[in-house]
Amino acid sequence: MDIKSLIDRPTAEETASSSATSSPVIESRRHTVSSLLNDDGEAEAIKAAAERREEELRQEQHEEEQEQSERRPQQEEPATPEKKKPEKEEDKEKQRRRDKPRRYKTPPIWAQSWKQFSRRFGASRNVVAQPSAVAVADADGSGGAGGVGGERLFSTITGVVPFEDLSRKVTEWLYGNLDQLETDARQHVEVELKLGTICDKATEKRLQMPVVTETILRSDYARADTFFQACMSDAQFNNANGFLDELAGKRPPTVTRQLSKTRDSIYAARGPGKTRVTFNEGTGATERVIKTRIADLMIFSPGDLLDIRISISTETPAQPSAAENGNPATVRHKNRQTYVHSTGQVDLTSVVTGSANRATKELEVELDAAQLVCFFDAYKSGADPQAMDKFEDFIRSGVDNTRIIARRISR
Repeated sequence: MDIKSLIDRPTAEETASSSATSSPVIESRRHTVSSLLNDDGEAEAIKAAAERREEELRQEQHEEEQEQSERRPQQEEPATPEKKKPEKEEDKEKQRRRDKPRRYKTPPIWAQSWKQFSRRFGASRNVVAQPSAVAVADADGSGGAGGVGGERLFSTITGVVPFEDLSRKVTEWLYGNLDQLETDARQHVEVELKLGTICDKATEKRLQMPVVTETILRSDYARADTFFQACMSDAQFNNANGFLDELAGKRPPTVTRQLSKTRDSIYAARGPGKTRVTFNEGTGATERVIKTRIADLMIFSPGDLLDIRISISTETPAQPSAAENGNPATVRHKNRQTYVHSTGQVDLTSVVTGSANRATKELEVELDAAQLVCFFDAYKSGADPQAMDKFEDFIRSGVDNTRIIARRISR
């Protein structure tokens, strides 16, 4: 730098007025010898500041682009949150358990087979709960006692459960026969449901009919074309005996067991019926009755090994007669096991008739006649508006008890 350039250099005032666009750094220069001598170093500082500013702009632009790129995938697809890594061993174990698929103690309904479902809930389970003592009966017959009580799994379209037809027919039959009896005779009525086999008179074998469910035979057909064998095999008898013993051994027991040995002597009586003299070998007591059969109702059960005969009779107390001095028409030695229930009793009897060497096996369910007649009288007199429902439900209980035993024997 020469002396001439120093002399020709403008002053600060001239520089400020000459250009409004001059650099602030240049405007603030002091025209000293030091500044003049350090002009190159100051230029380098200005250049470095510009480079730093440019770098800052590039960095800001880069950060803005990076932020936009990070924001874009969040809008398109939410990021999967990372699982918190457990720090302790217990946390690790809990995390492993949570990650494992759930194991069911009982398979869900959609994973069960029909066999598993039927074993769990019972293939023959009725969708109706246990019968109550009182049920609803409609005048149009759309609902009734018939053992209906409690809650169903599903409702009908009317909300009313139809009556059970077979039990209703048995109820009507029993009611009609009781209604025809005199008041005194009703006090000695006996209703029995006996297991056995309905046989065809033509073939002397079990009746064959084109039906698959329980069926009540018309009385005229049953009398004319069939007969009833009131016995069962030893295996069936022992099966029923074991089943009833199980019930008697429960805590609390559903039935109570009694044993008896008797000898029945049957004599012809004057008028209808037969005189039966029963001697109890255990107590030595003697009982005399005139037994008169009123009617029978046959129920054919093709799904079971045994059928049912319902009999209504009267057993009127009798006095000793001259007929007892002669030989009885029939002598039956009975070894009986009786299982008493709230609605009646079940009699398992081993019977030896006359001089036979082999005993026959019999099973019958006898209804508590006193309760049955009580419901009947309460309905007839109007003393209890629900008496007929109780009457039907009571009969249904006896039919169901007989069914339970028959199906247990058959399976």
